Amino acid sequence: RPRFCMARVCGPEPGVCELYLPNKRRYCRFSVVAGYRYCTHHLAARSDGTADRIPCPLDPAHSIFARDLRRHLKVCPKAKEAAAEAS
Repeated sequence: RPRFCMARVCGPEPGVCELYLPNKRRYCRFSVVAGYRYCTHHLAARSDGTADRIPCPLDPAHSIFARDLRRHLKVCPKAKEAAAEAS
């Protein structure tokens, strides 16, 4: 791969998110989620059916995989904060 390469021509590096950021004129540099082509940030924003992520019901500032909802509710930082406040 050439040292200086136009991102749209060369494509993303292997193992990094395939979402192109036009304002920055490069691809996202976050690592991909295993089995997907995008990072966790951009996988949640995809609307092509590959995103099975949902906003956390305790803190919508982050998203989680729908299949991990039950486990996440036990370990979510917001759940721990609520439990500490209730004590």
